[in-house]
Amino acid sequence: MREDQPVVVEKLFQSAHRAMSQNQPLVARHHLEQALAIDSKQAKIWHLLADSHLATQDLAGGISILETALCRHNFTPVERISLQIHLASLYIRADDLGAASQCIDLKAVINLKNPTLAARAGYLLAICEEHSAALAAFETALPLQPKDTELLFNTASTNRAMGNLETAESMYNRALKLAPDNYPAYWLRSTLRKQTEESNHIPELEVLASASATPAEGKVHLYYALAKELEDLKLYEESFSALIKGAELKKNSLGYSVEPDLIAVEEIRKTYSPDTIADKVNSSNQNGEGLIFILGMPRTGSTLVDRILSSNEQVDSAGEPDTFAQIFYRAAMQTARIRDFISDSQLRAIRGSIQLDFEKIGQDYQQKLTSRAKQKNSRYIIDKNPSNFLYLGAIKLALPHAKIIHIKRNPMDTCYAIFKTLFKNGHPYSYDLHDLAAYYSAYDQLMNHWKSIFGAGYFELNYEDLVTTPVETSKALMQYCDLNWSENCLEFHKNRVKGTATASAAQVRQPIYRNSLELWKNCEKGLTPLRSLLKEKGLI
Repeated sequence: MREDQPVVVEKLFQSAHRAMSQNQPLVARHHLEQALAIDSKQAKIWHLLADSHLATQDLAGGISILETALCRHNFTPVERISLQIHLASLYIRADDLGAASQCIDLKAVINLKNPTLAARAGYLLAICEEHSAALAAFETALPLQPKDTELLFNTASTNRAMGNLETAESMYNRALKLAPDNYPAYWLRSTLRKQTEESNHIPELEVLASASATPAEGKVHLYYALAKELEDLKLYEESFSALIKGAELKKNSLGYSVEPDLIAVEEIRKTYSPDTIADKVNSSNQNGEGLIFILGMPRTGSTLVDRILSSNEQVDSAGEPDTFAQIFYRAAMQTARIRDFISDSQLRAIRGSIQLDFEKIGQDYQQKLTSRAKQKNSRYIIDKNPSNFLYLGAIKLALPHAKIIHIKRNPMDTCYAIFKTLFKNGHPYSYDLHDLAAYYSAYDQLMNHWKSIFGAGYFELNYEDLVTTPVETSKALMQYCDLNWSENCLEFHKNRVKGTATASAAQVRQPIYRNSLELWKNCEKGLTPLRSLLKEKGLI
């Protein structure tokens, strides 16, 4: 390299940086490609070049740039890990969580002891449901930045996912001492154990929830935490009162109406009619081997079933990815030539989706999920996103050899369990009893529709059977999935290797119990509107 070349490269980089700030990604790309032609060993140039592709909606191009950089050059450890983390974030945007987790060299992250990079790696690994690896990354960063409240919160949440509940509670307490306005920590802390008269946070929660200075978003978390702890103390009327307050605040913040969702569910039912599905069946489609879907309404025991199945060493879980929905809608929007998901575009996408190449959809989905299974040396991978019930028709056409488990639970227990859960993402119908009843009814009608088409084409499991006759029910479940049953299947609560970040993270660390049956009766008076609506619809 000539003596003046580093100066030229830096000028080109600065010009590119300026062009990006002025929303001129193509100009930036031109400068960066010139810089790489002179010196291709500067990581920052590759980083910015990938970003220039992202700015033009070329996600695949950004991924290719970073993959090329990592394959071609020996960067410093900091540069290499930084590029890996950038690449992982792009894979996550592409909904390829298997590739995202694989491209982060965890051993190098730990050895480097760079708290910023370790914390970022842990965050991305947690998104990928790699909770054990995420915890190792966070535990590398935390001793170096012990008062970083975001890092403390993330480490606490990952300990929660891994079943280290006492450690999680201690860390949430530390985080709250440093940042009392970290409101999600109050709610998550309340879920870690059953509160007692001797040990609870109710006075603290009541003061904070009633304070005028507490923002509405904070009050949502505080009221849900308060409802949980009051329920633990069997103060059911006070618990439900707190729950109603939290749910109203949450619904107001969302500006949600259930009607578009009900219309979309009905559109799915009409589009995927028995005759249409029969016409689309492709007998040569072999997709789906090794895939297990667990679906239905949330809070019906999907995490419990997931843990029973993944107690078999051949089975691993992908958690609750929205991979199928993303692939489905992306392809449907292209088919219907929809650019923006607004107004009636969802209905147009659903109508047009029946023309999709379902075999190709299945191949795309299977590639993303099985890459995660191979990474774990597993033959089977579970997708337990409950909302996949919406796409059961498309799943059967795209992945005809997949195993599908639909979990049913008493409607009142289901709705009460949903209503008292503060979901991190999704389920906006859950914060209003009328919305909840309407959505549950739509779900029930759609599942009856799928049953009329597919009959015995999937396994229907009753939650009540699982908790009252666990041996017989789990044996039937394992047999359906072509897996060997052993007594270990019901020892899932002892598994400290596999994590879960769902609302049931603490519950699945206990043996199967029956205490959750008919819990709704403790709040029967408050749930009267819900019960009346479900009765009107013939659901109870």
